[in-house]
Amino acid sequence: MSAAAAGRAASKAGQAVGRAATKANEAGGKKGSDNALNKFAKKDPELYILLTIMTGAFGMAGYHFGSSPESG
Repeated sequence: MSAAAAGRAASKAGQAVGRAATKANEAGGKKGSDNALNKFAKKDPELYILLTIMTGAFGMAGYHFGSSPESG
């Protein structure tokens, strides 16, 4: 099989997967995921602030340790 034929086959497979995902999304709707997120946010909205702070802390630690591992 040539590279062009493999590319066409992969493209058709990707389009089929995309159509299936679109149909599943339309069938399921957005209410399920939004409902769970809103229910969680109503129970403890302070966790979003904690999540933001922790994400920043881990990001800064990753940058620090990843930027110059040989120094100090």
